[in-house]
Amino acid sequence: MGRIKSNQILALVFGISILIGGCKYEQYASGDFPDQYITFGTYGGLTGDEDKKVLLPNGMLFGHHIGDEKYTLLAEISRSEAKKLINEVIDAGIKTKKLNQHSDLSFFLSYFENGQEYLWVWGNTITGIPKEVESIYPKLNVLIPVEGDSN
Repeated sequence: MGRIKSNQILALVFGISILIGGCKYEQYASGDFPDQYITFGTYGGLTGDEDKKVLLPNGMLFGHHIGDEKYTLLAEISRSEAKKLINEVIDAGIKTKKLNQHSDLSFFLSYFENGQEYLWVWGNTITGIPKEVESIYPKLNVLIPVEGDSN
């Protein structure tokens, strides 16, 4: 057997680094999102404010308030958990069932796929959360970090 040459070692290191680099999650600049993602939050009220969260399939959770220039990275969850949540939204029927119950302060959940938005809106929490969103919406809200929480 011959000795391993330095250029073979370099080639091996280069090949390994490409493999490792290829396994990293895709990163997105704020507002530059992929073809599939979900948004959720609230809008309306006396101030007309909008508080939007965006969950990407790679697990990145962004936040945005009306008037903000950019989306802010709030948290990251595992890719598998993000895809599971997105699939729950799809399985709940967001692409086929209509939910359009606006009120003064409205909640929303939307699914984006290849430029198409599927949107659910509801507002009257006195009568309860609509059955379409009662299981998924609380799961999404627990992803939002609490201000001042260092965990």
